[in-house]
Amino acid sequence: MSAGQRQGQAEKGEAETVEQRVEHPDGVAAATNATRVFLTLVSAWFVPHGLQIVLYPWLLAVYLHLPPEQVGLGQMFLQVPGLFLVLWAGSLADRVDTRQLLGRLHLIAAVPPLALALTLWLGLFQFSVLLAYGLAMGACVAFANPSRDAMLATVAQQNIQRVVVATTGVQFGVQVVGYALAMLAGLVGPAPLLVVQSAIMASGAFIARRLPTRQQSSGSESGAKRSRGSLFQGFSVVVNSPQILSVMLLSLAGSVLYLGAFFVLVPLLIRDYYGGGATEIGMVNIGFMAGTMLMVWMLLRGGGIRRQGRAYMAANLWGATFALSVIATGVSFAVMMGVVAIWGAAAGIGMSMARTIIQEHTPESHRARVFAVYQLCFMAGGPVGSLMMGYLIGLLGPLEAARLPPIGMVIVLSMVFLFTDLWKLEARQQPAG
Repeated sequence: MSAGQRQGQAEKGEAETVEQRVEHPDGVAAATNATRVFLTLVSAWFVPHGLQIVLYPWLLAVYLHLPPEQVGLGQMFLQVPGLFLVLWAGSLADRVDTRQLLGRLHLIAAVPPLALALTLWLGLFQFSVLLAYGLAMGACVAFANPSRDAMLATVAQQNIQRVVVATTGVQFGVQVVGYALAMLAGLVGPAPLLVVQSAIMASGAFIARRLPTRQQSSGSESGAKRSRGSLFQGFSVVVNSPQILSVMLLSLAGSVLYLGAFFVLVPLLIRDYYGGGATEIGMVNIGFMAGTMLMVWMLLRGGGIRRQGRAYMAANLWGATFALSVIATGVSFAVMMGVVAIWGAAAGIGMSMARTIIQEHTPESHRARVFAVYQLCFMAGGPVGSLMMGYLIGLLGPLEAARLPPIGMVIVLSMVFLFTDLWKLEARQQPAG
């Protein structure tokens, strides 16, 4: 037997032991239909998520009128569950039927907003109740994100970058619906909006049933046996892939420097500097998403990006770094909305490129676990950044605090440019037109 034949048989045997198999009964037509169903499911998650993005900080900063330190603490509680759960969530998503898992997560995530609405109606609402809500929703997000990213590869087949870009566009685009609903909080109150959030989230359980199934192959080990040691296998893939590792490190830096700025600094600026409320918070978020949607549309029309690493690094520089530098000068609200839209456009490129690089360099058998590590990097800095930003605003004021994240990101990007090859990274798959 020749060396080539032996290698072919070895590759075939390895393929037969892959943990997950993808079922596409009708080829391309089934994949196209599965993509539509998947994007509908994404909508059922991110419309409620968009509502929460506006309503949660509004409850903290305006409804309860808390000081900056407590606003930062409240945002930290929303983000911190991912630090402890996301690796387990990724391991679980690689070992079970992802379709069923996503359906159950939608049902579970429908409960906290309904419970929060009940406390408002009964007059029991207070800061500690909102913190409990944040922990519950943060846990749901920790499980849903790696599961959804693993399912994306199932429906995308050979056109990963295009489906990733489309998913990013839908994910951010439908959030505008949630923002628009949340802007009504000052008019109708938060409780009815929380009921709407719960109902839309629950609808995802029925949509998930139409997704293709990702099941364990018959030759795989039992879930109980494989669970031992599988939790940190995603880290092994990341450490052994310079491309993925560079993306993870930059994502971690971005989460520390920018999440706190967006979720703590922006609402407090709107309350204390611009004298606004839920409407203005919603308008800023809509501006962000408008920039994202425009950029995603351009990416889809242009057929994708070949120099993915370069695009990812540049997006981090001319997005939030530029926007916060301008905001720190005390510009008008209209100008602030404009630079936040530029921030959103950069985010459209950055998130699409990061997820595409990871998808293309990760084996199918470990995809959910690697995306769990990505989510961990994205979440790890969030609680730190939110808490830190709250205290910096209390100490320096919002405009002075806005000057610090851009300085940090310029330093990080310089180090990534000098000590990694991310700037030279190009697409493995030819971008489709």
